[in-house]
Amino acid sequence: MDGYARMEYMLALSLCLSCCVYALPHVALQDNRRNLPASNAQVHYNITNAEIDDRPAIDEVSYIDFDPAPSSATSSSKRPNVCKDCKTIDYTGAIATVVGWGRTGESKPVSDKLRKVNLPILSQEECDQAGYAKNRITENMFCSGYLDGGRDACFGDSGGPLHVKGVNGQLEVIGIVSWGRGCARPNFPGLYTKLTNYIGWLKDNLDEECICPPPHQQQN
Repeated sequence: MDGYARMEYMLALSLCLSCCVYALPHVALQDNRRNLPASNAQVHYNITNAEIDDRPAIDEVSYIDFDPAPSSATSSSKRPNVCKDCKTIDYTGAIATVVGWGRTGESKPVSDKLRKVNLPILSQEECDQAGYAKNRITENMFCSGYLDGGRDACFGDSGGPLHVKGVNGQLEVIGIVSWGRGCARPNFPGLYTKLTNYIGWLKDNLDEECICPPPHQQQN
């Protein structure tokens, strides 16, 4: 991944949070570098869709609310939003961006700064051609990356956001880093949680300021 400016967003896979959020009363929000002092923010509550819908752990999504909001958090005009009523949009072929502090390679250390990588959204047919067992990919997942490998999210990036640019230039989160076979291996693109399948749940739990309007209501 390449270097990236600061971004904090507390929407993640429950699988990544279950061992941490319920055990700790606070989380740390940092700049894009790991070696800077962190500020603490109280977790007001942690909502997981598993409380509402019976899903496998790999399909669970959590939303964390901070009270009060941390002073270092990015403003609402800069943070990614979730697109409202976008379940019918086909993102196939779109170039999306994934960010994280994960490893820079399978055998390499974690990054000391937040990094990004741009990846294409693959079609269902392309995802089916990958080397994964078909029963491992649920309807709540999609593939993003290159079938010939080379660029990918990696270990430690799980739970991070995958976003695209909307028609008005606003960042829209469409996926969450879920899992994959190694990092950037040929025939094994990354698997991401398909947030468009959770629009109803997100609308019920996210403030409207975190939900962008559907494309036909957006202005250039």
